[in-house]
Amino acid sequence: HEKTTRLSALNPTAILKRGYSITRTVPDAVIIRSSNQADIGQPLEILLGQGSLHVTVDTRDPAKKQ
Repeated sequence: HEKTTRLSALNPTAILKRGYSITRTVPDAVIIRSSNQADIGQPLEILLGQGSLHVTVDTRDPAKKQ
């Protein structure tokens, strides 16, 4: 039972339901991990725990080195 619970916690859908999102390009569905990957005017899809949003990039703040 413990292994099932741990595995369920790593399920991408469960992670989204906790408030995280996945942003990807449209139409090729490349996951965006940095603001530097998106261009002004580029359409993106944001996957949420319930549903998705289709947006267009208006501005972009540069990625900060960590």
